[in-house]
Amino acid sequence: MISDIAAHDAGDAMILLEGNVANALGQDDIHGNEAFVTAFRNQLLGLEPGKNQQTTAATIMAFNRYSNLVGNVLGTAGYHNTYQVAVPGSGNALNTSIYSLGYSGAGGACCNVANDPAVINTLMRWGNYDTVNGNTQWNAAEVPSALAQYANPLPGSQVLPASLFLTAKPSWWGSTPWPAIGPDVTGGNIAGVGGHAYAIPAEACFNTSPIDNSYLTDTFGHNVLLFNANNCYGSGGSGGDTTPPSVPTGLAATAISSSAMNL
Repeated sequence: MISDIAAHDAGDAMILLEGNVANALGQDDIHGNEAFVTAFRNQLLGLEPGKNQQTTAATIMAFNRYSNLVGNVLGTAGYHNTYQVAVPGSGNALNTSIYSLGYSGAGGACCNVANDPAVINTLMRWGNYDTVNGNTQWNAAEVPSALAQYANPLPGSQVLPASLFLTAKPSWWGSTPWPAIGPDVTGGNIAGVGGHAYAIPAEACFNTSPIDNSYLTDTFGHNVLLFNANNCYGSGGSGGDTTPPSVPTGLAATAISSSAMNL
């Protein structure tokens, strides 16, 4: 399974991934490592129909350091049966775990690098609900508070902000509860996750959009859908704001030589 949210480059750093619904978060070591990637209030299913390998909610491979997973909802009930496989240890090929941490490859040696115990030792996890335990983990052992560099103090509270970049619910969000995902969310309409997740507006839009019969069904039974912003986000849907953004101003052109772009 290829992760929807994939860090697949060298030097990705200080990136916030918030409020998404995806099959998985993946940080690989194919081209290089990443650091200080934060996943906050995402629902990561760890599953994709037709796939049975690398089906973990979060795969963080060797040499990815100082990742932060906070307030997420992880796994699929009835499928995942193991909390984590991590270096040092065994079980790299186990595909039904919530986490796979520190391995050099999804199924064996990769990229001339070794398995890496520093991945889990520098990983910050706090307030993540998972379907294996069936509850939220607030574990001091999952907070890297004893590191010599970039240590994260143990949080003194289990209260999480609604967002790490928004100060209030966006106008286009409509009637969907905000935040829609997290350990403090209750009564959610997504089954199997203890009520901790609602369908975000984009997901609800996808689930209710009709099929566009101008296109054929593909070999996997998938169809192109008809998107209507007013139905999804306007008065006909969740009551959100469909006003288009303002035209950007103050733009400037920059010349880039072909040699600089490695063409």
